[in-house]
Amino acid sequence: MAKSKRKPVARKKRVYRAKKKKGGRVLLGTISFIVIVVLSLMALQFINKTISRDADNVRISEEELNEEIEKIDTKLNEIFSEIGLEKREIISKKNDRRKKGDIKWEYKEVSIKTDQIGKIEKFNEKFSNLSKLDYVGVDVNKNSNNLSSSNLYIHNLYTHKINFKLEIPKPLPSKTPSKTTTVKDKVLIKPSKTTTKAKTKDAVENKEFAFLKGLKTKPKIVIIVDDIGLNKRYIDDLLKIPVNLNLAVLPNLPHSKYAAERANNKGWDVLLHLPMEPKHTSGYSGIDAGENALLTGLSKSQILNLLEENLSSVPYIKGVNNHMGSKFTESSELMNLVLKRVKKEGLFFIDSKTSPRSQGYIQAKKLGIKTAERDIFLDNGKEGEKQIRSKINELLKISKKQGFAIGICHPYPQTIRVLSDILPKLNGYVDFVSASEVVN
Repeated sequence: MAKSKRKPVARKKRVYRAKKKKGGRVLLGTISFIVIVVLSLMALQFINKTISRDADNVRISEEELNEEIEKIDTKLNEIFSEIGLEKREIISKKNDRRKKGDIKWEYKEVSIKTDQIGKIEKFNEKFSNLSKLDYVGVDVNKNSNNLSSSNLYIHNLYTHKINFKLEIPKPLPSKTPSKTTTVKDKVLIKPSKTTTKAKTKDAVENKEFAFLKGLKTKPKIVIIVDDIGLNKRYIDDLLKIPVNLNLAVLPNLPHSKYAAERANNKGWDVLLHLPMEPKHTSGYSGIDAGENALLTGLSKSQILNLLEENLSSVPYIKGVNNHMGSKFTESSELMNLVLKRVKKEGLFFIDSKTSPRSQGYIQAKKLGIKTAERDIFLDNGKEGEKQIRSKINELLKISKKQGFAIGICHPYPQTIRVLSDILPKLNGYVDFVSASEVVN
């Protein structure tokens, strides 16, 4: 009886182990199957992407594409500089986010209006040469007599479009010949009204500046002309104005050193017009600020290296003011970093106040740097001469109130015409001084 009891127990154990072993195999097989299916799906997805990219002839990562776009941005800025393009001629900029397959990038379109066909021809020639770069293609299309558009693509992805519109100047109205009266054989020309008009104009101007008469001391006026270095003709026109001006020179432009040398020879103050990052809401980007612009995303060592290059690129500088910079100047930490280096060079700082929250003037004061801030912008490239004259009047009123005033303008043709005409007439009412005379 004892033997019969032992045998069934042993048999049950064997059956139980067999079932357990079989269940483990099933579980392992199921897991293996799931893993194989997942890996297969991932492989198929990768293959599909690769096939799609190969079909579109796109063999570049998103990061690489955006690096190439930045290089093209730099090349385009160089071309704009070489053809003598002025900021006022750029009428619009537009950026759009685009996507193809698994790649995203920023598509950029710039519209330009100029009255010089030579600029368009030079641009098209230099733009076409960009096709020599690896994986870059260009299309230059002349849509009509006065309109052309140029497209650029990288790895068959369109990234840039430049539109040019030729603005044909309106012909000046023909002058009516002066009336003559004949007496016997003599021709008597009627006296011109020019002298009378000139006297009337002078009388109006004298009345316009009358509020500056009778002051114990003449107010001091500082005129800083920004964005100097691109166009030599405008530099020469400014140098002819017989009052004391201050030139804020951009680094690394074709005529930066020329402007600095000529201004220094006249005894004018030369400022480094330091490129800094603007806010996107201003309509500009870091690229628009120019070569070697100080950007908020850079490391402190990178910012200081760029600052060194900019400081050494313009000779004879006595001070610094910011070019754009509505974003960069709002950072007290970054402005403190930059201004410590400015102080080391013994330079003053003028805050252009491109942002009402700029920390430039505040940080300069804390560091004990000679400093001041802009009172008024006299132009932005879109005003007519009448508006610029009105802004100069505002500047004069500010100077009367506080004893001095700082106005910033740009080398636009209409601005140069107004400065050439009105500033010499103000010599008896105010003193035009160097920026270094009003910083404290």
